[in-house]
Amino acid sequence: MKNVDKKYLIVFAALVVVIALIFHFRPQKKNYEKLSIVKDNSKFFTVSSCVSKYLNYVKAKDTASLIVLLDNKYVKDNDIYEDNVLNYVELVDENQSFTARKMYSEQVGKSTYKYYVYGDISETFIDEEPKHVKDIYLIVYLNENGMTYSVEPYDGEMFNK
Repeated sequence: MKNVDKKYLIVFAALVVVIALIFHFRPQKKNYEKLSIVKDNSKFFTVSSCVSKYLNYVKAKDTASLIVLLDNKYVKDNDIYEDNVLNYVELVDENQSFTARKMYSEQVGKSTYKYYVYGDISETFIDEEPKHVKDIYLIVYLNENGMTYSVEPYDGEMFNK
């Protein structure tokens, strides 16, 4: 009878471990409830300017500057170097411009904020109205003490709900 009890105990323990592992490694959904829409024009403009500078490096295919400007964790996680960085950013042509449309912020450190940015890329030609080309989504990490920032491409999940 003791062997049967030990077998059930081992099976039960193994089952508990498997269930715990499943719950531990399941994909986590981002909780967007902590985010607030950016209404402050100064912050909106500052973050938009960060994105514009980043996109200027993309347009120029300035891989050295892009590596510096991309978020360190994003670069490390994706094994990005100067020779492959353009494969990890959304390319923009010279005659295309960026306009920020919506932005959310989240405080992630004492003076560091994470901004989720939605904007559009438009083509602009002389004497013509800008023509929408595509939507673009980025995350900007901004340290407000040192006024340093980094950028990370983003799939736009929260904007596409």
